[in-house]
Amino acid sequence: MLGHRTIRLIAQGLILVSLLAAVPVLWNRYVRESASKSVDLVLDLPAMQRLARQDGLPLEDVLAEMAAAGATSLAIPEMNAEELAEHGLAVVRTGAELRAELVLTAEPNPFLARLIADPAFSEADTYLLPVDDAVAARLWRDIQLRHPEERVDFFAPLPGEPGAGAIALRYDDEQLEAYGLGFDPDDFALAEGAGLRPLPRPRPAPGATPESVRAIFADLDQMSAEIRGVMFFGRIALGWRPDRTDALAQTAEELKKRGWVPHLIEHANQLAYIDQKGSLSVADALGYQIARVFSMGQEWQDKVQPYEAVDMWWRSVLERNIRSLYVRPFLAKQDPGLTATETTARYIARTVEELNARGFTTGTPGLFAPYEVPFILKVLIGLGVVGATILWLACVLPFDPRFLGALMAVGAVGQAGMLFVAPNLGTIVLGIALATLFPTLAAAWLLLRWGLGAGSPEPRVAVPARPAPGWIVREAVVVSAAFFAINMVGGLLIAGLMGDIRHMLEFEYFRGVKLVFLAPLLLAVLTYLLLGRKGSVADVVRSLARDGVDLVGTAVKYRELLLLGVLGLAGLYYIQRSGNFPTVPVSQLELDIRAALERLLLARPRTKEFLIAYPAMVAAAAFMTAGLRRYVPLLVVAAVTGGVSIINSFEHLRTPVALSLLRGFNGLWVGLVIGLVVLVGLAALRAVLTWLFPDRQAAR
Repeated sequence: MLGHRTIRLIAQGLILVSLLAAVPVLWNRYVRESASKSVDLVLDLPAMQRLARQDGLPLEDVLAEMAAAGATSLAIPEMNAEELAEHGLAVVRTGAELRAELVLTAEPNPFLARLIADPAFSEADTYLLPVDDAVAARLWRDIQLRHPEERVDFFAPLPGEPGAGAIALRYDDEQLEAYGLGFDPDDFALAEGAGLRPLPRPRPAPGATPESVRAIFADLDQMSAEIRGVMFFGRIALGWRPDRTDALAQTAEELKKRGWVPHLIEHANQLAYIDQKGSLSVADALGYQIARVFSMGQEWQDKVQPYEAVDMWWRSVLERNIRSLYVRPFLAKQDPGLTATETTARYIARTVEELNARGFTTGTPGLFAPYEVPFILKVLIGLGVVGATILWLACVLPFDPRFLGALMAVGAVGQAGMLFVAPNLGTIVLGIALATLFPTLAAAWLLLRWGLGAGSPEPRVAVPARPAPGWIVREAVVVSAAFFAINMVGGLLIAGLMGDIRHMLEFEYFRGVKLVFLAPLLLAVLTYLLLGRKGSVADVVRSLARDGVDLVGTAVKYRELLLLGVLGLAGLYYIQRSGNFPTVPVSQLELDIRAALERLLLARPRTKEFLIAYPAMVAAAAFMTAGLRRYVPLLVVAAVTGGVSIINSFEHLRTPVALSLLRGFNGLWVGLVIGLVVLVGLAALRAVLTWLFPDRQAAR
């Protein structure tokens, strides 16, 4: 006959099956992460030009020094109108400026006089005046490849007229800044001369067609045979157009044909990528064979110390699957006695050393083999949600075993159907459920073990009546290890469920982070309120409702109000500090402690684990034997924040799974060490209180 014990065993079996199903996905992910160990150190050409001007050095010498330090590529932006002038290839004037200059010139240029008299001339247009015929021919061809014919025009000089003609651009200032006009071949020669691979950065091309995209890539082939990738410039990828898709598809085809790697820039919040129309479609067409780029803007970099930037660079590689570092020079802060060039080269070399020390090499960016979690494995992993749900319900409510069995069957079929009908939504829902249920199960296990609950359930372990240091230490280690294991299962199931290439590179990411930070705490409180109540489900609900009504009429002491206020503020701070977009900034002291722990332990344990959860469990074990049992449920809820944090490490799917495992283990042992220090502190406090208030202690 189906009983509660059998239901619990079946639910635990479902969790075991789901964990076994996650193993091949986790192993596959580990293999892919371990095989990708090459990092591209990319210099920004305009920033290097500023560096050379600042130090008064030839650009060629600056680039050679960076290459000697370990830089591997040079990002070469496609020129816009302003940069065309900076390169000395053309004079750039608006129509109004040309007219004004002509009026002020004693001997007007006959070509310009004829241009201004032309009916197609407009003061609102921008005009490019190439320096010679060769530049004019190349520039006009490049512009025709990129822009619709109604937006551009070429005015050729008549025989005997000076100059190489004029090219009209009919765009506003914002468009002129964004759109590309072609590459300067000299930039590619400059990169190769310094021993760097050119990394072209094509700008948006509003008139791109499949034919023009092919021609643009053919031009890049002619400029350098060393190109191994591209990095789109601005907010639109080369080939993207709102009215057609064939040009963007051609961009992907050209990249695939050459084996070039798109470098896609990570968003400043370190989640997903910057908003760049068309880039995600290109990545999808290439099977997500892309390099994830960490780019620290010059303004941001100027605010940090060079050694801090180095830490950000290598940590981004280690923790977020970054395989391309966009390196800018240290223009604002230099080491004593060193120029900006020498400082930049020094810290590039240090970055290479840090990467090498962690098993990484430098060169073309390492890729991650494509992988899609098989449907059947997702379904089996989803059984962990069903098992955890049934296990929790069996703990807190006296449901009929047959009802729980039927619910289990419906849940197993339902989650499979959800994954089949809506795979993306199904994955999101199951991920949220896993992140919510396993910290809740860990809390339920703790409460049941110690017999804590509004209905006073029987404890599952004998608790000494008086403080017993040996028991407290053993119990703290046992409950901490069990708490760690339960939550680790939840984290591994999430890592398996979302172990495909899209999640690894954050084209898809875990959603609902704020929800899963709050929900387990609320469910832990609900678990406490339900545990141990007798009777049917209806009786339990009525009993809970009566307690709620009685609570409203209960007299509250000032110290309880104060405690409630403190807990409320702590909860608010916890939510605001959590998730991908925390609204409370991290203090500099905490940042310094984090950096020290990362250097010492490689994988920094998370604050909520080693400073809150495990010390709270040690304190809870001590309170159980010290007559402070009524405060233990609050400590259990505090510990749940650490369980949420353990799982949250795996929600950061860009982080290698081995690193998340190590981070959780470090949190366990460091937290236990701190917990033992807390235990010593509590013992000292008890001794002081006994000395100060001997009568009160004796009465207890």
